[in-house]
Amino acid sequence: MTIIDQLRGAICSAPTVHSVAVASGVAHPILLRFLSGERDIRLATAAKLADYFGLELQPKVKPAKPKTKQAADGGAKVRKQR
Repeated sequence: MTIIDQLRGAICSAPTVHSVAVASGVAHPILLRFLSGERDIRLATAAKLADYFGLELQPKVKPAKPKTKQAADGGAKVRKQR
């Protein structure tokens, strides 16, 4: 489940969207557009909502890319002569 799904679920489970807006400091129209899927929210807005709902934003750790071997000449291409 993504943080977006978690935030949408938390907002929908609140008594009212208006109460979330007032308590979190996020404008009511922004929440409505976010819930309808019309707009995404900014990271700062997600952070405000996460703080309000007791959620934590964490960076997604991507696996490291495998290193490729380079030729002894530094990776330069060599053409065969005819």
